[in-house]
Amino acid sequence: MIHVPDYQIIRSIIRKCFFLCLLFISGIIICTSCAKENLIDNTVNKPQLQGTGFTYQNQIDFTLNMTFQDMQGNPISLTKVDVYDQNPMVPGTSNWRTDISPFTEGQTDNNGLFAKTFSLGTNVDTIYVVLNNLTYATPIVVPIQGTSASIVMRPSGYGVLRSESSTKSFTSYSIQSYENLSVLNTMPNGEAPWHYTVSPFTSSNLWVLGNFDAVGFPSYLDSSDTISSSAIKTLSKLLPERVNEMVANPSLFSTDPLKSNFVTTAKCQIWVSFISEGAAYQDVLGYFYYPTGSTPSSVSNIDKRIIVFPNASYPSSVQGGGWGNGSMVMGDRARLAYYNNTLKQWTDTFPAGVSVSWFLISNGFTTTGYVNQGLTNGNGFLYSIPALNSGNQQSLLLNDPVSNTFLLTFEDMPIISGNSDKDFNDVIFQVSANPITAINYSSLPILTPSTSTDADGDGVPDANDAYPNDPQRAYDEYYPTSGYGTLAFEDQWPYKGDYDFNDLVLDYKYHLVLNAYYQVKDVKITYYVKAVGAAYRNGFAIQFGTGAGNVQSVSGQVNMAGNKIFSLSSVGYENGQDYAVIPVFPDASQLFGYTTGTPPFINTSNSGVFADSIPINLTITFGTPVDPKTLGSPPYNVFLVVNQDRGREVHLAGQMPTAKANTKLFGTGDDRTNNSTIFYEGDQESPWAINLPTVFSYPFEQVNINRPYLKYSPWVQSTGNSYTDWYYNASSGYRNAALIFHHP
Repeated sequence: MIHVPDYQIIRSIIRKCFFLCLLFISGIIICTSCAKENLIDNTVNKPQLQGTGFTYQNQIDFTLNMTFQDMQGNPISLTKVDVYDQNPMVPGTSNWRTDISPFTEGQTDNNGLFAKTFSLGTNVDTIYVVLNNLTYATPIVVPIQGTSASIVMRPSGYGVLRSESSTKSFTSYSIQSYENLSVLNTMPNGEAPWHYTVSPFTSSNLWVLGNFDAVGFPSYLDSSDTISSSAIKTLSKLLPERVNEMVANPSLFSTDPLKSNFVTTAKCQIWVSFISEGAAYQDVLGYFYYPTGSTPSSVSNIDKRIIVFPNASYPSSVQGGGWGNGSMVMGDRARLAYYNNTLKQWTDTFPAGVSVSWFLISNGFTTTGYVNQGLTNGNGFLYSIPALNSGNQQSLLLNDPVSNTFLLTFEDMPIISGNSDKDFNDVIFQVSANPITAINYSSLPILTPSTSTDADGDGVPDANDAYPNDPQRAYDEYYPTSGYGTLAFEDQWPYKGDYDFNDLVLDYKYHLVLNAYYQVKDVKITYYVKAVGAAYRNGFAIQFGTGAGNVQSVSGQVNMAGNKIFSLSSVGYENGQDYAVIPVFPDASQLFGYTTGTPPFINTSNSGVFADSIPINLTITFGTPVDPKTLGSPPYNVFLVVNQDRGREVHLAGQMPTAKANTKLFGTGDDRTNNSTIFYEGDQESPWAINLPTVFSYPFEQVNINRPYLKYSPWVQSTGNSYTDWYYNASSGYRNAALIFHHP
């Protein structure tokens, strides 16, 4: 724990030392004040004092520790992580939303750990974590309970004993009711393919490798397969979410059926293993075969279409809220069957000269509650032969020479529909053969392990780096997590005043630029000054937990030339401060064009002035990036300066004053500040400033906040434990809307 001496003691010591230095140099000097600005504090991490107890906060600092492992329990290292406050996927589809962005990002370390602290409004009850690895294909749902979460994540199927799953009952519907047993011969796994004639396939060429239960779990699986972690990592980089692969990697696409199909040159066995799904659909995987060189020109030319996985979907509980509604886990493996027309029997051995192609029934499984049922036409059949999809390629088959296996991926929405995101990673399978030498894979695209580049040498691979050519910048973070927040002030401190919280109202959005260690390099702020319900000419500024000398540059300050309350350095910070204080504007009324006399009330009453909000774009850059634990949390230590009186500061409750505050006002009027554990709180535990993580609709002029916001007082009385939604819940019993100002 860092001990912070009382700021007044520091101030006194520095002033005395400076006075003695001047006396020594000049001989006889009478010094009535000290030029503190000449002693620039270059401290990088300079924690501010904080009040204790309930400080009227509507946000928390949340610490997330998530460890990601692969199927073998090895860490998934140096992999991009994005965090959202809403589900980033379009409901009912496998498409990603384009109207939202992650509010924070980073990467896993060498141990697979993503550890980060960030701010959340109390209106956020769930976050969605996306690991850019295809074995974690859907967002991981993390409920916000308390101020931290520590989670160890493994892909679906880690540690699953399929011997337990294999005891599932298959008694309701026997295959005898569908098929003439004289043509069925038992495979080595004890199952036999059968002709599926359940509606709507009563007269089709659809077959199934064996029995399956009511959620599509096959009873004919072989022992679990090992999935190559290096192949998955490479594939994740090759086929990332939300990237149109037809544009990004055109060399993968061809109308040549050999580039998506398996060709045998000798006898062999073939397996297909489930890897992952990132789809909202319950897709069905199947295959068909034909003599090499006799590619079917139409579906009617296919002899048998054989289902491998009736429902290629995760269980519903996988990954904290994945698409689910299935029972497949990574490594589930099925052996393919071949029908020997000469012997009139099924075998697990494919002869030479056979081409194996693939198909997917998009969203083709529906749970009926019965075994051996539920296959439908869904959104249609998608084939690995482009000619059968009106010329559109729907799948990729990639050769992984490292593991001697092949990766089969599908885009499960028809390209022709125009609704596909074309990332070709909606469902992923591994195909293997024994012996591998029996497969002619010379035409297949090769999955080449990618070499991570780090152009700026900051330890963040370029693929994960938002600023790949800047070693001081790597990631972006935003607060609030969505939209804008609001700061609202009362300017009668140390007296309570009318408590309408509209004397100064600003909406805000903070954009933090972080380095590889999640330290803050830049703070970029957008303010909208939208109400000035005051006859006072009030200024506004921010104090940060770093020394003034660490401020490298400031831009975006408004009306600073000739102002009477802020003395600025050439960089833009305020002179004579213990911490970095950045003035934003000296007079809120002046922003709206009222420069002389008593200004009118702006946007607070129907009889006052109506005006558009004034935008301000402020950027602060620090010389040395600052640890966010000491810099503070957005919106940081913001404060109002009352009526051009520099010493009369109004801060959020619990935030310390600056060195220029008039501490003689503490404990006077309604204020109960004790300068150690209580800051800017009044009688009945009332603050003079509030911070809301959403856009706040403030009261009319001279309307106490507890009148339109009926749960404000109960929230205060409960010290923040009850009615935490007091400021955004518009349900009955929460608001008196007639007392809330609305801009005409």
